[in-house]
Amino acid sequence: RSGARWRPRLCLQLRRSRLTAAAPISATPPRSPVPCSPRPPAARLCQSQTDLPLQDVVELDGLRSLVQDSLGKHLYANAIFFADKLVTLSRGEPDDVYRLAQAYVYTKQVRRALHALQRTGLAKSNSRFRYLTARCFLECAEYDECLSMLDDEALAAAAAEAAELCEGGGEGHVSMHSAMQLLRGSAYEKEDNWPVAARCYTRALRADPMCFEALDRIVTNHMIPVDEQRALLAELE
Repeated sequence: RSGARWRPRLCLQLRRSRLTAAAPISATPPRSPVPCSPRPPAARLCQSQTDLPLQDVVELDGLRSLVQDSLGKHLYANAIFFADKLVTLSRGEPDDVYRLAQAYVYTKQVRRALHALQRTGLAKSNSRFRYLTARCFLECAEYDECLSMLDDEALAAAAAEAAELCEGGGEGHVSMHSAMQLLRGSAYEKEDNWPVAARCYTRALRADPMCFEALDRIVTNHMIPVDEQRALLAELE
C-alpha cells in the first residue's frame, strides 16, 4: 500500500525530468552593456516640477514643511539631512537649494553653503542668492569676493525689486537693497576702510530706515560726526 501511495508522485517526477531533458536549451546571447548617459551639468539641475507626478510633488511639499519646521525648532542637523534629500529629489529646485544653504549658514558651515550655491549655478541667479553667497564669503573672510557679488549691477537689481515691492504695498520686511548696502559696509569695515563703510551704512539707512543695524554701526563706532548724524536722522524722519 505504501508503494502504491508513492507511485503517482514518482511517475509525475519522472515525467517532469523527461520533459526537462527533452527541452532544447536556448542559448541567450550576452546582453550588450547599456551605455551610461553623461551626467547633466550642474546648471541643468535647476528644473521645474511640472514634469513630476502629482504624488511626488505632494511628497516634496511634505519634506519642505518638515525642513521649515526643523529650522523653526533649531533642529539644524535634522533640517540639513532632509534639505539635502529634498534638493536631490526636486532636481535642484531653487527654493530647496536656498533652504539647504540657509541651514548650512545657521550651523556655521559656510563652505558647504558656498559649495551648494555654486554647484547648482544659483549663486548669481537673483538678489537673494547673491546676498546669501556674499554673506558666506564674508564669513570666510574673503572680502573681495563678497564685494564682487554686491557690485553696482546687483545693487541696481535689488533697488528695482525694492521699488516693485513698495508699489505693491509690501511691508514688514527690510529691503534687499538696504541689506546689501549693510553687507558691503561690513566688508569694507573688515578691510579697515572706514569712510567707504560709513557711506555704505548711510545708503543702507536711506534705502530703508528700518535697517537698524546700519544706524547702530554708525553711532556705536562714531563713523560720522554728530552734526551729520543729526542731519541723517532728520532726513529719515
